[in-house]
Amino acid sequence: DHTAIDAAHIHAWSDSHNDRIQNGMALSKLCHWAYDAGLITVTKNMQIKVSHWVRHEQHEHVNYLLELDGMPFHLPENPTHHPNEQHFEWHRKHRFNKW
Repeated sequence: DHTAIDAAHIHAWSDSHNDRIQNGMALSKLCHWAYDAGLITVTKNMQIKVSHWVRHEQHEHVNYLLELDGMPFHLPENPTHHPNEQHFEWHRKHRFNKW
């Protein structure tokens, strides 16, 4: 009854109240936490970007995130299910850039 994958909002539910599929993505529980905390994001080129804070923190609990930096963000096969870039833009501006 448990899974390692979470359904995550791209543009935070608390701000958007948007449950449309284009505002969602599937993430591991660790990546979901890091995304919500603003430690990782997705670029316009659909690559994972890790916060500068993680690079400088050198803490064992966040160093694993460095391996994700620059990796491609995999999109669903069906283009109608692709995330809306505006949601990622909101995340980069309001969550990621705080670090």
